[in-house]
Amino acid sequence: MPQKLVSNVAHKKLVREVEELRKDENAEEIADVLEVLEAIATYKGFDWGEIKKIQEKKANERGIFEKRIILDETIESQ
Repeated sequence: MPQKLVSNVAHKKLVREVEELRKDENAEEIADVLEVLEAIATYKGFDWGEIKKIQEKKANERGIFEKRIILDETIESQ
């Protein structure tokens, strides 16, 4: 299957799983979303451990959503 097609299929699956999560917020639906995200990351050649490190770094720099902190915009310094 061509890479672009696989990417499109995966993203459609992700949207579908997120829609299901929005309808029924439970651990099973969250697991489904994570499964698709991990599959996309693997397909793209990203290491899930590295992604988690990036997530932690960003949380330390900007805060985390768990604490209901939402960063709406960033401004790059000149």
